[in-house]
Amino acid sequence: DMCLSKKNDQSSVKELVESATMIESDELATIHCQRVEGFLNLLSDVITQLGFGVRGYVPVFMSLLLTICERTESMRKVSSSITAGGNSNDDAERSEEEEDANTSAWRERISTIRSLCFQRISDLVVKFASSCDFASYCDRLWGSLKLGIEKLPSSVINAEKPPSLLLLLESFSSHPALIRLLCQNEQSVEAVFNCIATKSRHPVVAVALSFVENLLTEGCTIEDGLLPSTVDGAVGWELVQRHVHLLVRQFTERLESGTPESLHKADPRKESNLAQRELDILCRVSELLVAEKTEEEDV
Repeated sequence: DMCLSKKNDQSSVKELVESATMIESDELATIHCQRVEGFLNLLSDVITQLGFGVRGYVPVFMSLLLTICERTESMRKVSSSITAGGNSNDDAERSEEEEDANTSAWRERISTIRSLCFQRISDLVVKFASSCDFASYCDRLWGSLKLGIEKLPSSVINAEKPPSLLLLLESFSSHPALIRLLCQNEQSVEAVFNCIATKSRHPVVAVALSFVENLLTEGCTIEDGLLPSTVDGAVGWELVQRHVHLLVRQFTERLESGTPESLHKADPRKESNLAQRELDILCRVSELLVAEKTEEEDV
């Protein structure tokens, strides 16, 4: 049975890699969306079942995921420009060409594929944060997500569930090595802070608060009582400091406005816990700012 299981695992990896080799940047548009979805779902099973056994394939997987990410984001960008009402002949011609290049199935499944892609990137970076260097993928990742990050705060307004992009950014706050990658795109930090808004519902704010808490503790590696500035290589607190006025403003607006039942319709106990987390973060930020200032004055 163990031999059979091992053969099945190896077969899964072989099947995944074989399908992966078919997905290249210039060919992705011609591959049916069901095959792309199948690849993304299979990758989830392989990461879960084989774990560190697929470490050697991480570069291949990341490259393919970024190709899919670039594809979905470019399609959304075209869709947004059409919705915005570009009326020139050139725009119309480009729109027709884009429509010809993509099947109706792709257009219908783009949100699902995008979400699955973000989930798989998150799975990989969290699983292999300690053993793989993901810095080389940042240019492609942040480049493809530029528009999505810009629109993230508006996309969470009254949203009942946190968007997949917000969850992806939260995963980058979960480990010191990944937090350093956020330093390469501080717009993403601002976007998450802006999600802590008066019109954001409980699930969205909860994820955004986890993002802030992770930055303050360098991915839960800094114990209470320690100044982040005394920890070698810690950059999470520096990110918070550079955007602290935005963070405080968002918290203040939420606390002053309360949590209207028409917007938040959540369990009162959960809302109370959320408010307590917000106050705890505010207190922690204040303590750190005072401690940093005192330390500077003593030097």
